[in-house]
Amino acid sequence: MIASIINDSGEIDNLEFCKLNEAINDTKDFEYDISIERRRGVLNIINKDIEQLIKLGQQYNRNVPLEIKII
Repeated sequence: MIASIINDSGEIDNLEFCKLNEAINDTKDFEYDISIERRRGVLNIINKDIEQLIKLGQQYNRNVPLEIKII
């Protein structure tokens, strides 16, 4: 899988998940959890959020957004 990060000059870099911690962590004080279980958990949260957006759209007779900015 590929992750996108913003480098020091403000440009977007793409890198493989297995190299994520190497690319953004020079001090090794912190390490991102990139395990399969964590990725599945994130996808479950996103799926639930999308289901809630669909329900809200139906409740208020509005279209579901086609694009969502994830922060």
